[in-house]
Amino acid sequence: MSKDPDEIHDVPVSTPTLGAQRAFAIEIFCRRFGVGRTKVYEEIKLGRLRARKIGRRTIITADDAEEWLRRLPVIKAIDLPHGAAS
Repeated sequence: MSKDPDEIHDVPVSTPTLGAQRAFAIEIFCRRFGVGRTKVYEEIKLGRLRARKIGRRTIITADDAEEWLRRLPVIKAIDLPHGAAS
């Protein structure tokens, strides 16, 4: 068995899209969604992100990740100061 963390923690999908992932280990979720471990565990503790246990491992399903992403607050458009980068 390979010791590559991505291979150990990635759970492949059989449907609907070949090659897509159905679940992420915390480390993979952090990388894919650009958040830190502390923030992920905080979101789980607050009930905003659902996680599941498989033995000692904690995983987040793709559906739960997408639901969490959809519920994040949307930043409203603001007027940028003249000359500010957009």
